[in-house]
Amino acid sequence: MLRVIVADDEPVIRNGIVHLIESSGLDLKVAGTAEDGREAVELVQKLDPEIIIMDINMPQLNGLEAIGEIRKSSPDCRILIVSGYSDFAYAQQAIDLGVCKYLLKPLDIHGFVPILQQAMDSWTQLHRKSDPASVSEEDAFQDKGLAAFHYVRDHFTENTLNLTDAAQRFYLSPSYLSRIIKEKTSLSFTDYLNRLRIDLAESLMLENPGMTMNEVALQCGYSSQHYFSRAFKNYTGMTPIAFKNKPR
Repeated sequence: MLRVIVADDEPVIRNGIVHLIESSGLDLKVAGTAEDGREAVELVQKLDPEIIIMDINMPQLNGLEAIGEIRKSSPDCRILIVSGYSDFAYAQQAIDLGVCKYLLKPLDIHGFVPILQQAMDSWTQLHRKSDPASVSEEDAFQDKGLAAFHYVRDHFTENTLNLTDAAQRFYLSPSYLSRIIKEKTSLSFTDYLNRLRIDLAESLMLENPGMTMNEVALQCGYSSQHYFSRAFKNYTGMTPIAFKNKPR
């Protein structure tokens, strides 16, 4: 059973999230709750949870400051942000801190449980504990392959991300990681990476119409606006400007 800490300064929201977790049917236990960022940091240091659900606007330390402290001692815990702020600057800081999901209040109750399951799966694949004597070499490679796949999914906004480095991080060959990605998505590594980035770009342009194309490109992991525009058109059949200006 994985342990969860819920941090939110609003009791109604904090208790509501706890109720959602406890009634989800997932193999999760709420190990503790916090009403400010400092208390959240102290709880994490004491309880070492696998998953943290964090608000941004809290006293003592805000959520992003608290996550920065938490990452020093718990670099692999899965963190979900639940916030009333839709400003992309907050979302980008969250991405930089390795947050799994940035969710806006009010929570979509039906969509929250699958997101919890994703966080559980991500942590379990990375930290699966098994008796080495009972694990075949193929099983070990599959575990590493899934961990590498999740790494690509969680770090696609880094413009230095590439197949070789991602594979070597988990002591895999690039061809093996490419095969895992193909099995999971029916896409090549490059196509999968572009799909993640273009999907994010579309969301950014819809939610933040004031962003320039260069800002969108950099936030999505592209090293230049030119490369972003070419990839976007190849993927969607239209330029980013045409997509942004399309009547809705």
